[in-house]
Amino acid sequence: MTDIDTFNITIIGAGVIGLAIAEELSPHYERVLVVERNISFGQETSSRNSEVIHAGIYYPHGFMKSAFCTDGNQLLYKLCRERNIPYKRIGKLIVATNDEECKKLESIKKHAEGNGVLDLTLLGKKQILTLEPEVIAKAAIFSPSTGIIDSHSLMRSFYVNAESNGAIVAFRSEVTAIYNENGSYELETNRGEYRFRTKLLINCAGLYSDKIAAMAGMNIDHHGYRLHYCKGNYFSASPVPKVHHLIYPVPPDNTVSLGIHATRDLG
Repeated sequence: MTDIDTFNITIIGAGVIGLAIAEELSPHYERVLVVERNISFGQETSSRNSEVIHAGIYYPHGFMKSAFCTDGNQLLYKLCRERNIPYKRIGKLIVATNDEECKKLESIKKHAEGNGVLDLTLLGKKQILTLEPEVIAKAAIFSPSTGIIDSHSLMRSFYVNAESNGAIVAFRSEVTAIYNENGSYELETNRGEYRFRTKLLINCAGLYSDKIAAMAGMNIDHHGYRLHYCKGNYFSASPVPKVHHLIYPVPPDNTVSLGIHATRDLG
């Protein structure tokens, strides 16, 4: 058998999650590899978002994402301060424009408190106008721990530190085949251009993670792992709305959307 390169850990995907894992593992393990099909890091989901640091208001109680969001909120602000990553803790208003939506605010606040989000306050019309003179609403929830971040600078920090720790990040390397061999994996990139083995495989392929899982031998339908996409749209406004915080509506019923909302960027 021809000898091929072997790595201890391979991470598929150089988005924010893959790079964060690479930074965390690379000081403790040799031969850590990150493979990314694009020409640089963070070219897909990690750079196609609102760059909001969420507080963890809406996740179901006991849901892992809820704990990740509430704990990660404070950890992310701490990391930004330590590494001089641009961010602003500008806060968010969830605004109610009619009596029915006003009734929902209390239940939203109670649900958030069950997730450990304890800094929300209910605001009346006059308090809203003090914070946001251009916003017309009857009541609102104010979330002071919601903010915005420069996600590219965050990812660059993870990327630089991972490489400094000895990790290899290979761009233009799309995984096109995975073979499970007695507890380890043999991978092929770019349809046979390069083949290598890895002892541990970590799937951080974002919107393609179900395809990678299937490639590795998982029955994604049996395990409920097949992704079902939900597309959002972004629009820029000119002139720029005169808002100082993130402005969200009370979420509509029976939908996965948070509704049409106004976000700011660091510019």
